[in-house]
Amino acid sequence: MSTLTFDQISIDDAIVKGLKDVGYTEPTPLQKSVIPIALEDNDLIVKARSGMGKNGSFIIPVLQRLAKSPDKKGTRALILTPEVDSARKIDEMIWAIGYHAQIESAVVDMKGDEEEQTQAVKEEPTVLVANPGRLEHILSNNRLVLKDVEILVIDEAETIEKIGIISQVKQILKRVSGKPQTLFYSAKFSEDIKKLAKFPVRGEAIYIGFDVFKDVEELDDVESMGLEKEERENGHEDKEKPDKVESSKDQKQKSGSQQKNKDNKSSKDSGKADDFAPPYLKKIKQGYIHIPGRAKISTLMNQLEKSTEGPTVIFTASKRGTDRLYKVLRKNNKNVTSVFGKLSKKKKDERLEGFREGNYNYLVVADLHANELGVDEVQQVINYDVPNEVKVYVERSGLVTTGGNGLVISLVSKQDQDDINEIKDKVSPTPDEWKLPEEVRKKKDRKKGSGKSRKDKRGKDKRQRPKRGSKKKGKKTRKGDDLQLPQPNYDKLSGGRQGKEKDKDKESGGLFGFVKKLFD
Repeated sequence: MSTLTFDQISIDDAIVKGLKDVGYTEPTPLQKSVIPIALEDNDLIVKARSGMGKNGSFIIPVLQRLAKSPDKKGTRALILTPEVDSARKIDEMIWAIGYHAQIESAVVDMKGDEEEQTQAVKEEPTVLVANPGRLEHILSNNRLVLKDVEILVIDEAETIEKIGIISQVKQILKRVSGKPQTLFYSAKFSEDIKKLAKFPVRGEAIYIGFDVFKDVEELDDVESMGLEKEERENGHEDKEKPDKVESSKDQKQKSGSQQKNKDNKSSKDSGKADDFAPPYLKKIKQGYIHIPGRAKISTLMNQLEKSTEGPTVIFTASKRGTDRLYKVLRKNNKNVTSVFGKLSKKKKDERLEGFREGNYNYLVVADLHANELGVDEVQQVINYDVPNEVKVYVERSGLVTTGGNGLVISLVSKQDQDDINEIKDKVSPTPDEWKLPEEVRKKKDRKKGSGKSRKDKRGKDKRQRPKRGSKKKGKKTRKGDDLQLPQPNYDKLSGGRQGKEKDKDKESGGLFGFVKKLFD
């Protein structure tokens, strides 16, 4: 077998770097057959299924084409795939491999919010990955045309035929202007699939795999292909496997655990996926803290106080959260600025430039991706609100210096639990759980304790009140006795209870004696 590597194929350095980030070392047999021909702008009709490195065989040519002319605008690549999970996986792979080339993508699938997806299509992402049914509905309802597409991928045509959406695919293709390069994939080639394949191709296409498919299929084995693990089943008869190649040493080490995973497989992925493992994550510290109610700000301030004054980026989930943190940090004499999505470009550029030049130590951010900030080598990134997408977490982590003291910390409230669990499941190395800072915990305990003391004291006062007017002292008990002025009585006017004083008043006469006699 050839020892061809990705470095030996004519691929942009940024794409090669992305391939190394996700652990791609050498192409699979299918990728060796497809990629060089696809890079020459040929239309291809390829017989393949998942587990052969299929996704990589079209993602790499797509990204390479886009990387050659990065300044072009519009949606330049369209990838149609029938399954929701497949669309999301392809989108994640594009983001991971195309990260260094700054190639953006968007996914339109049957389970997503249609209104948000419509807006995403209108914003013309460079790569659009879509389920045909949903995309056709969006394009037709909004009368949209994809006028800038340079490369088209139709994936899993056999499933498109099986679920009866060939007509939707054709309607989408009618809204694609021009004649883009087409990469067409199917595990079989029925008459309907043949007709669909001929619809977008430019003249004669090159067929790969249909005549020699048996030779390729014999290599489709978990151990020989070096597949790390099986993916979840998407309704296919065959279990899909990720497009990842490893060394033979790694393959042998994993073969035993892979068989165990097969036996224990459920609808969920077995074991840790490690879908996001860029090398820089191994060179920084990652942690998360479970935050009790009303303790996020005190935990944040504690972290800022104990860390050095290196540049820090704090991500929040909303402009309102950004404004609040900005005011808190200013009040605590922190040199801080903030940016958010709807801030004018002029102000945004001024504030980011000030942070880059060191005029501010802290940058609070909302509604912006990390790669939009134009900053790097910060000391720490703090997720005040945990992102709900794993790739956003990894993207933010890429801002941190790998010089030994870089830190990513996430403050996890109750509503963030599902998001941090997904990050722990997919990111490698996994972030560590850190204890709530002692100072914050004591502060919370003091607040709880002080509230309890006040309650106890009030309860104690209420229990003591009846004693103040108890019958033991010869007085009548009056409601609210401790809150009212004492009522006057004539005994006090005549000198109280001491008999001698009373008798003396009687004998001496005078005003008091006169009044007393009147009442007698």
